[in-house]
Amino acid sequence: LGAKLGLRDSRLSLSSAVFQITKTNARVADPTNPGFNTLGGEQRVRGASIDVTGMLAPRIYLASGYAYLDGEVVRGAAGATTGARLANTPEHSLSIWVDYRATTRLDFGFGGRYVSEQLAQSTGAGRRVPGYSVLDVMARYRLSGALVLKLNLTNLGDELYFEQLHPWHVIPGPGRTAMLAIDMAF
Repeated sequence: LGAKLGLRDSRLSLSSAVFQITKTNARVADPTNPGFNTLGGEQRVRGASIDVTGMLAPRIYLASGYAYLDGEVVRGAAGATTGARLANTPEHSLSIWVDYRATTRLDFGFGGRYVSEQLAQSTGAGRRVPGYSVLDVMARYRLSGALVLKLNLTNLGDELYFEQLHPWHVIPGPGRTAMLAIDMAF
């Protein structure tokens, strides 16, 4: 169930939703073959989201969103605790991005992301990673109608966080990164 509202003569939109997603025949740990998965579980996520997107002012663009997820194991294989939180399902996540167009050729952007604590497996015990926040900035210069130069700096605080979680290992997210790109349209 969702709703969308146009604000400021529809230059800014507010949208929200409440939802339930049930996944049947989900991958669960194979009780007879550790380290492997089998199909046969059931998982459910109930949640809500709210987003604000559009022009805050003539030169300022905003894209932001918040999501609340309540994920749980409805049915799983041996070792999975019914009612346990779902792996890779943060309870809270928030993102915000603001872009300021200084001139017709130059704009700057900044924003951040927050993701709350997550579990690497749905057993209800251990193997969890802490929540994290990262900040990013961007500068873009339009050399011509077809050529754009762009500099992105991500994870400015060099935050150590885990981007991918698996029952047997985690993969860290990228550290502080600078990327220079040239976009060409033809």
